[in-house]
Amino acid sequence: IVAENIRATTQSRDLANREELQQADALASRAIALAPGWPRAWFCRGYVRECQRRFDAALTAFGRALSLDPCDAEALAYTGHVHFLMGRLEDMRLPIQHALAVGPRDRGVGLWHHFLGQYDFWQGRDDLAIPHFVKATDLSPSMVYCATFLAASLALAGRIEEGRRSLEAWCEAMGGYHLTIDRLRAQVFSDNPTYLAGHERHYRGLRLLGVADR
Repeated sequence: IVAENIRATTQSRDLANREELQQADALASRAIALAPGWPRAWFCRGYVRECQRRFDAALTAFGRALSLDPCDAEALAYTGHVHFLMGRLEDMRLPIQHALAVGPRDRGVGLWHHFLGQYDFWQGRDDLAIPHFVKATDLSPSMVYCATFLAASLALAGRIEEGRRSLEAWCEAMGGYHLTIDRLRAQVFSDNPTYLAGHERHYRGLRLLGVADR
């Protein structure tokens, strides 16, 4: 229920103030009150706190989930992602790698490969990022960020035509998706300077492919 309430809100930078998220917060708190020893309840609270940009509180909740189940792959992956949103690149990698090790067939694996690709992309290591982005797009083909980061990393690695073909094929598969950089800007979820700097690099790669700002 928490996930359903959040899913429709993920296109908005004003996510933290949405009514759906407030409802999800109440539901997560109720789950913890009813089952304080259930790792999933704590994961839900962490997920809500992450969407609220209450990152320290999110890490606390994910930590509680992992104390109850050290092999909770989603809690591991999102622990890494919260560190990423806080600009802590070196703290993000190991939890996500651990998530892939304990949950290689989890439904979230495509997104976790995307997170690892971002770890290398943020540091300018496009050749290392590209294989993760390829896996991410294969496993999560409808996610715009997986497709656009793959295309941008190909462009920044000098593989312009390959990046353009990849992006055009994805937009066509999504029914003629109209991609603009402003549309992507509306979907960032942290104001941390390190986090934002990587997104600017993302946009720079897309501009090489001819993606317009508006």
